[in-house]
Amino acid sequence: SLLVSDPLIQHSLTQRGRIYRCAVTEENCIPLPITVTNEAVNMSLGLSMSLDPQSSRAVVCGPTIPKTCDGLTTYNGMCFKISPDNVVSRSVPKTLRECPSQIDIAFLMDGSGSVKDLDFNKMKAFVIEVIKSFVDRDTQFAIAQFSTECVIHYKFQQVKNAMAWETAVNKISQQKGWTNTATAIRRLVNKLFVSNGGARPSASKILVVITDGVSTDSKLTEAVQLAQAKNITRYAIGVGNAFAIDKAIKELAIIASLPTRNHVFKVNNFDALESIREKLKENIIAIEGTQTSGDSSRMEFAQDGFSAAFTSNI
Repeated sequence: SLLVSDPLIQHSLTQRGRIYRCAVTEENCIPLPITVTNEAVNMSLGLSMSLDPQSSRAVVCGPTIPKTCDGLTTYNGMCFKISPDNVVSRSVPKTLRECPSQIDIAFLMDGSGSVKDLDFNKMKAFVIEVIKSFVDRDTQFAIAQFSTECVIHYKFQQVKNAMAWETAVNKISQQKGWTNTATAIRRLVNKLFVSNGGARPSASKILVVITDGVSTDSKLTEAVQLAQAKNITRYAIGVGNAFAIDKAIKELAIIASLPTRNHVFKVNNFDALESIREKLKENIIAIEGTQTSGDSSRMEFAQDGFSAAFTSNI
């Protein structure tokens, strides 16, 4: 007998693709009954097939199951193993992956007097590029600046138009003044990472602090503890020569979440910010739960069953 697939046949409003068992001597084909879950909508069953010649087991897959998430549609897939006597297994995987998590990311930019005008523009350019790199995810951004006072320029808003964000960020003017880091973090915890600030209860909360020096106010540890109590994951980016001294290095470690090796970045100048952008994105994505590296983004958009093969340990 043969197994023959017809992956594009639409046999109901939500079911696409069939597998047929064809008896060669009888010259006929009959559909093989396969129980497909309700979420496997239009999966194109049989688009990928493979046979193990030693055991005569087969695997058939449908890799085109759309899953609508906020802001994007992902495509998943399912496979079924078929025994030599045409017994069909349960689907692999049993259920589709969940949608990528919501993420709320706030940038806290150092606008103190020690930051040169040109460097402040480079910092804004870095923020813009990070926003653009998340445009295909369910991500909201907020932007604040700190010096003597802390100004929240934009509360949390979903990225719908990267060009509009670029225009908005470029409009931000530098304040100049002191480096009151603790006061700024405390203000964002109380005024931004709340529903009135646009933060979503189910979203992962991220704070990215970009600074060129040590703080000029006190109680930094207490402010960071407030953020920790709200489960805000913190990234500290130190720019310039100031972070060659122990005090400044320790301050980055205070601001950042643990482990510090994943949450602290140091660069020599503002031109070098771009060199850490991809790693920062990977680390942020990795907090979403199932993955622990930058491969999480690629896995979330993978199509199960796009190709199929048997190995000796199956």
